[in-house]
Amino acid sequence: MREFYLSRARVLFARRNLQGIRKYLSCTYLCILAAPKKAAIYLLHGQGTLAKATLCGTYRGMFVQYR
Repeated sequence: MREFYLSRARVLFARRNLQGIRKYLSCTYLCILAAPKKAAIYLLHGQGTLAKATLCGTYRGMFVQYR
């Protein structure tokens, strides 16, 4: 549960507080490099639920509506 919210918060922070190209580069980095790497490390350590929470949280942060 904690990993889901941490991953989602990283993306929401970038979406809310960055502008222009920095916003898009940050979100791209989080979705393409950071989250899959972290999920792969969890899988190597046999923690599949944390890997799933990391990926779900990241992508939920990308596509959720915020105020």
